[in-house]
Amino acid sequence: MRAGVLALLLLCTAQVARADGTSTGIAADRLRFGLGPSVMAGAEGAETTRTGNVNMLLAFDYLRDPVQLRAAANGAVVSTPVRNQLVGTLGWELGLPRRFAIQLSLPVALVNDGDRLRYSGATGDDATTGLHAGAGDLMLGVKVALLGHPEEPGMHVAFALDGTAPLGGDHDFAATGSLTLAPRLHIDYRLPWLSIVLDAQVRFEGRRTLFGTRFGDELDITGGVVGKLVSLRRSHLVAYVEAAGVVASDASTRAAELRGALRLATPHADVDIGAGGGLNDAIAAPRYRVFAVVRVPLDWRGK
Repeated sequence: MRAGVLALLLLCTAQVARADGTSTGIAADRLRFGLGPSVMAGAEGAETTRTGNVNMLLAFDYLRDPVQLRAAANGAVVSTPVRNQLVGTLGWELGLPRRFAIQLSLPVALVNDGDRLRYSGATGDDATTGLHAGAGDLMLGVKVALLGHPEEPGMHVAFALDGTAPLGGDHDFAATGSLTLAPRLHIDYRLPWLSIVLDAQVRFEGRRTLFGTRFGDELDITGGVVGKLVSLRRSHLVAYVEAAGVVASDASTRAAELRGALRLATPHADVDIGAGGGLNDAIAAPRYRVFAVVRVPLDWRGK
C-alpha cells in the first residue's frame, strides 16, 4: 500500500500545480507517543502518574514516504517532499495531587530527507532547498483523572488540555506551522488481562495550504486493545494494536494508520518495539513506520 500520497488537481496536461501559498508547516509524523502510565503507542488511557512521581519517555520513530506528490492524471510520482524521517522524542509526565498531571514532550527530526518543495512548481529557494533536521512541536499539557479507581478494573475517564508551539521544524515538515490547542478525552475499560482504550482530541490550529490541500481544525481519534501475554514474577510481556484516524474537511488530510507493538514491562522500565503503516493515501499516513519506546518511572522526591 502506498500511503502518504498527496493527490493534485491538475489540468488535462501533466503540468504540476503552482506552489503559490504552499506551507511546509505540516508535521509528517503525526504520532505523539502517550506519556501516562496506561498507554499504547499514541492511545493514552485515563490513568495519571502517581503524586510525586515522573514518567519519562524516550522514543525513536522512523517513517518512510509520509508525504508524496503524484500527478492526478496518471499517478506518476512528481516529487517526494518527505522520503525518510527519523524522529526522537523526549517526554515527561509529572504526577500532582488530586489525580492531576502535567505533561511535556518535544519531538526532534534527527534525520530528515526528501525533496521538500523541489519539482513541485515552487520557485526561488523553495525550489532548490532540501530538508533539514529540526525541532518539532513543543507540547505542554495538563491532565486530570475524573472517573474510576486507578488500581481497579472497569471504566476510567480523564480529560486533558494540550497546547503546542513549533520550534523551527515548520520549515521542514517536522512541526505544525502555528500554535495549536487541543482538548482531549481519555476513556479506557480495564479487565485483569485486557484493556480497551479510546483517545479523542479536537485540534484547533491555523489554516495552511499544501499543493491545493487545506489544513485546519480537525478531530483526531485513536483507539486500541492491549493485553498481557505472559507474566513472570513482576514482569510481563504485553501486546497491543491501535488504529488512528483524522476527521477533517479535506479528504486528503484524513490520514488513517494501524500500529502494533510488543512491550516488555518490568518494575524499572517498559520497552516497546513496534511497527505500523498507513491505511489510506492521505497526507502523513506513512507507507510504513518502525518505532522503539522506553518509559521509565522516577520519583522526583528521591524516595
